[in-house]
Amino acid sequence: MGIPDYIEPGKLKALALYIHIPFCVEKCDYCAFYSVAHSKAEWQEKWLQAVRLEFAKCRKLIGDIRISTIFIGGGTPSLLKLPLLEGLFKEIELFNLDGLEEYSIEANPESLSPDFLDLLKIYSIDRLSLGVQSLQPEELAMLGRRASLEHTLEALELLSAKWQGRLNLDFISGIPGQSQASLLDSLEKAIQMAKLDHISLYSLSAEEKTALQRRFQNEGLKHHPNHDSLWIKAYCFLQSQGFLNYEMANFAKPGKECRHNLAYWNLKPYWGFGPSAYSTLPGKKGVLRLSYASDLHLFNGRADKALAIESLTPKEFLTDTMIMGWRLKQGVSKGVFLRRFGSSLEDLLPGFYDFLVNKRILLQSKSHYRLSLKSRLFLDDVLLELMGALDELPSGLLRVNWPE
Repeated sequence: MGIPDYIEPGKLKALALYIHIPFCVEKCDYCAFYSVAHSKAEWQEKWLQAVRLEFAKCRKLIGDIRISTIFIGGGTPSLLKLPLLEGLFKEIELFNLDGLEEYSIEANPESLSPDFLDLLKIYSIDRLSLGVQSLQPEELAMLGRRASLEHTLEALELLSAKWQGRLNLDFISGIPGQSQASLLDSLEKAIQMAKLDHISLYSLSAEEKTALQRRFQNEGLKHHPNHDSLWIKAYCFLQSQGFLNYEMANFAKPGKECRHNLAYWNLKPYWGFGPSAYSTLPGKKGVLRLSYASDLHLFNGRADKALAIESLTPKEFLTDTMIMGWRLKQGVSKGVFLRRFGSSLEDLLPGFYDFLVNKRILLQSKSHYRLSLKSRLFLDDVLLELMGALDELPSGLLRVNWPE
């Protein structure tokens, strides 16, 4: 059986697309995303050929359904050979892009070039996300970043001169040896140098099977002792500069939030392509989760063999709804929750709801189930309580209407 046997395209009104370009020159110590430290033209060509085949299957299935947002991530998309990148853009144009709301791509400083930016302009890519992480040489070295401070400053100068679209910069807090002064200095310099409307500030963690985890285990590295307070200082600084924290790790000028990522956090239908890419789509028997294996050779050879399809149970989908939605400052829409699950949270899980209210974890709002900032910082603890409450919910009681 193939994808058409499972997916119900008639339930789709719009669809977000994600394309994963897995190529890097070398893997940064902290990175847990799937990537291959190689840039052979032959591998890139086979990857594009596989993506084209998967796109064709998707278009045949969804017909003229509108694409709402596009995000090209990685890996390092700016490392893809420019003729191949243009081939990808041309293939994307075969979808229905009428009314496309946002078209984003990621890049790294060391592979950013005027020709790359010119190509983005030709194909109307209007949002760029640059992986900066820090503007302190010793912190970049600690992270195992290939880009030097000189690379990054040159990239920011190039963007200031040539880039006219929206711009996000990625930063990391909690780097061993990082101080409040060094973190705020990096953020302040970036704001001064670049025309930013968005900043992502991620908390460093030593993910499994990363070089950083091995360094924590073998070299005596320790997590930052004041990680939370460091992040809060950065939060206050960014707010004072007009960057509002609309999601745990993301700050934007008003109206400049990443619409593609909002589709993820609000669990709108999205389809991901490339090794390790995920999708959440309406199925003939519920909500589907598609996932390509984190294996470039398998994807390049037989992408259909790399694809796993599973149906989410109603409890799993409710958990996903809250995991994603509670990362947002506004929280989960009460109207969406009611339409999606046929009941309010307080009626469905009264004990859990009362617990949240009594502990002041949940803020009073007429329109959303919204967590306090402190509760969002410790979201994992709240989700453990949620899963415990769901375990006690009688089987068969919960129903899902999605997309609602």
